[in-house]
Amino acid sequence: MTDAPPQTSLVAALQAALAGEHAAVWACGRAAGEFTGGRQDRALRQLEEHRDARDGLRVSLVALGADPVGAAPSYVEPFAVTDAKQAARLLGHVGMALSGSYADIAAASARAGRREAVGAARRNAVQAVAWGAPAQALPGRSA
Repeated sequence: MTDAPPQTSLVAALQAALAGEHAAVWACGRAAGEFTGGRQDRALRQLEEHRDARDGLRVSLVALGADPVGAAPSYVEPFAVTDAKQAARLLGHVGMALSGSYADIAAASARAGRREAVGAARRNAVQAVAWGAPAQALPGRSA
């Protein structure tokens, strides 16, 4: 078995993170509808952060000559989101998954690109824990 060229691995990691950011934009909007007050404001701020991250990933992929993956036509909740508690759980779930995606970008990146990817992995994990997700040694990875 041969290793994939570094560029191919990086593009795949960027595409996976972009797909995750599309899902995060949806999830933040979905969750915000279940919240009020400060929690709703926080979810909407995170929605904007995920839009910015999504747009940055698109730029990176185009710069590498790749066609960025688009958003899915619809998303299915991984569990029923019927109240604020489940909405927070949804944001924790998505944040942990994204943290793992950004860790994959860090692993596939040249040294200069790792710092940004590690920062994004950390931000997503911290946000996920803030929404109630359990802290994990390796966010986004199954045991």
